[in-house]
Amino acid sequence: MSLPKLDFTGISQFTARSGGSASGLLSHNGDYIVKVVSATPGISSKGNAQVAFVCVVQDEDNKGITVKSWVPYAGNNKNGEPNAKRLWEVLDSAGTTKDQFAKLEGQSLDIEEVCNLLKDREAYVHCIADEYNGRWSSKIGYWISKQRYEDQKAVGAHRTPLPAGAGASKPNGSAGVSIAPAAPTTGTTSTAGNPLL
Repeated sequence: MSLPKLDFTGISQFTARSGGSASGLLSHNGDYIVKVVSATPGISSKGNAQVAFVCVVQDEDNKGITVKSWVPYAGNNKNGEPNAKRLWEVLDSAGTTKDQFAKLEGQSLDIEEVCNLLKDREAYVHCIADEYNGRWSSKIGYWISKQRYEDQKAVGAHRTPLPAGAGASKPNGSAGVSIAPAAPTTGTTSTAGNPLL
């Protein structure tokens, strides 16, 4: 018996699935080191420009668990502040320096370029457990600086207990929902001379 051939009928309309695997449930709320596996720009269901981040935790106690974040980057929030600040926090967390930010004052960069620069970078986040339709998972609440992570960890304040009942759905934690950290890319996206990283 011969194996069937791979049929490419309809390939011109094909779009690859993005977003990685489902978010897992971390052992604690708190601050974590993550690797950015994907950063995908798009438009939210409410019509807002945003970047969808899929990240993999690097801390040994929860290594490999996937967490996600959706960060708006255009327009203003309900307080009238620019949403760009939310993405600046991500860039700061991923290692952009004050000098690099200063050189960008008054400029703008293509969002695809920014996303490509963030992919495979290490960053720091504060994660919280969240329940949706009876399922608990952890999500990125906000992005933090490396200094905040190190300061909190030094005094043992980087972890807090999960809410009551969150541990009951532990099967969506480390088992079956994590993805391996992405290998660093080579060649096409160089950070040498890069204005952000």
